[in-house]
Amino acid sequence: MFNDPAEPEQAELSEPTNNEAYEVDSAIKKAMGLNFLAALVIPRVMEFMFPPMFVYFWQQCQVHLAKERGFSKLALGIPRGHAKTTFLKLLIVFIILFTKRKFIMVLCATEDLAQKVVADVVSMLDSTNIRKMFGAWDTNIERGRTTEKIFTFRGRKIILVGIGQGGSVRGIQSDMARPDVMIFDDSQTKDCAMSATQATQYASWFRGDAMKAKSPKACFFLYVGNIYPKLEIKAADSETPAIYGCMLKNLKQSTEWESIIVGAILEDGTALWEDLQSIEQLLLEYKEDKFAGQEATFLAEVMNDDEAIDTNIFDETKVPDYPFMLDEVPQGKALIIDPSLGKKKSDNQMVGEMHAINGQAILRRLKVYQMSAPKLVEAVLDWCIHEGICAIVVENYGYQETLKQWFDYYLEQLGIESIQVLLVNKGRTAKVTHIRSMLKEVMGGRLWIHPEAKAPLYAEVRVWDPMKTDNADGGLDVASYCNDVLLNFPQEILTPLTMLLSVDSGSRELYDPGMGMG
Repeated sequence: MFNDPAEPEQAELSEPTNNEAYEVDSAIKKAMGLNFLAALVIPRVMEFMFPPMFVYFWQQCQVHLAKERGFSKLALGIPRGHAKTTFLKLLIVFIILFTKRKFIMVLCATEDLAQKVVADVVSMLDSTNIRKMFGAWDTNIERGRTTEKIFTFRGRKIILVGIGQGGSVRGIQSDMARPDVMIFDDSQTKDCAMSATQATQYASWFRGDAMKAKSPKACFFLYVGNIYPKLEIKAADSETPAIYGCMLKNLKQSTEWESIIVGAILEDGTALWEDLQSIEQLLLEYKEDKFAGQEATFLAEVMNDDEAIDTNIFDETKVPDYPFMLDEVPQGKALIIDPSLGKKKSDNQMVGEMHAINGQAILRRLKVYQMSAPKLVEAVLDWCIHEGICAIVVENYGYQETLKQWFDYYLEQLGIESIQVLLVNKGRTAKVTHIRSMLKEVMGGRLWIHPEAKAPLYAEVRVWDPMKTDNADGGLDVASYCNDVLLNFPQEILTPLTMLLSVDSGSRELYDPGMGMG
């Protein structure tokens, strides 16, 4: 693992003798390799050898850096927690020691991060091994600012500059030179990638300010980062591909950029870097993230795969803001029941409260009840009485019809005539199709989810698999009926509630809806 301190400890390179395996000339040649160079400059930090994939990244960078003309563009997708920045610092040292490039510009998310990169590169050049093999880099130093170093070394004047995202790079030049290497090191934050406004501003700075500051003769552009959860800013059309909030995703589909993007778990089921993050550790992290409802984050940022979850089914970022006051009085109400919750335990019941406001359907709240049918009926009727709800909606499939009989029995016993029990069904539409249509309604502003109901509903969406038949989708099932109820029973849900109890008020204790869990 790379701890990457600001001042890495040094390991002395002994004076070469005839009996040594590597003399200085041989060591210099081998220092062109990633692992050998890392062992030279950060020997105490380098606990593990870089894996083969990183060696391949290194070799590809060498190919581009060897070109004397042209504007090579390489995008590397490296998972979070896999030493991206350490890799880049070593690459900058390589550029200074072994290439003809003169002006290296490092662009990070903030100026402080860029300053740390410059400081750590200088610390590597200061290592005893590098000084013995290549000489002192700072013998002829012209400028030594924290974010800018200008010095003559290895037969040429070298400029190393660090800049934060959004920093001024327009017209940047030093000693009549412009950058011939631009390294974007995690220069886009997650917040930026998940905001259409910030992502658009970043794209303008990235392509307009930063990339346009290149040397007119040649420049190697290297973008290193990871994928963020998908945010589509512009849909694809016949002439142009889609545009996303995540810049790395845009570069991945660009014909002008070469891209190499890998996940922490490879296709053969092994870890990208077993010594650093083992497969057991990664699978445990995935399990924990999925349980916490953060599967999309793991798949995007650790696996670099934002397509693993089908956001075409539902994209939370496309849901418009809730348009009503949180406590706005509705013109109609109904309770919708999914008795089985889609699980084998028939005691689990999902109940949703649907509101109608200005002709639009709202899923107001969701509750889970773990109780038998008679107790559920009592709890739901008490809910209706306390909230002024005059319609109860159940599906007329199998057990649901039996549940209606329970309601009819209790309503008759209680002498309540102003609560109606209504039946609905999906007709010939498959349940999966019904739920998919509902999710499109939510994204399109044709069905509204009250903030109180959002968390339990979205939790179901994140783990819902349309290919499975045993999903825990009670909330989704309830939500999928909201517009059906509004369309089919407009008068029934608008009827004012009048509770006429024929039993003595002390003869029956109805269940408090607060007994529901959810």
